[in-house]
Amino acid sequence: MRYALLCLLMLICLGGITQLSVDQPIMNDMVLQRGKPLLLSGKSKPNGKVKINIGVTQKSEHIYVTAVNNKGKWKITIPAHAASFHAFTLSIYSYTDSIVYNNLLWEDYRDWE
Repeated sequence: MRYALLCLLMLICLGGITQLSVDQPIMNDMVLQRGKPLLLSGKSKPNGKVKINIGVTQKSEHIYVTAVNNKGKWKITIPAHAASFHAFTLSIYSYTDSIVYNNLLWEDYRDWE
């Protein structure tokens, strides 16, 4: 009986491990505002690192790294970028997970009313 309870407790605890997530509403085929910093934040495994890779090709990529605090939260400000004429990929990696957004552009974002 103790063994069954221990296994159940371990499953519950392991189910609570935070996976990599992003707080901002980002999706594929999106326009990001050029000329302004991009604030990214989210959750990941506590006390780890999150790597952000922005690039069209390996030769033109920008890599940023931030720490995850003991509560599992991370935040980073990506510097402003000029307008992009070619779509790029925004990849976010932790030690165990990754999130990839494809076909993004740095351009002027306009609210259409």
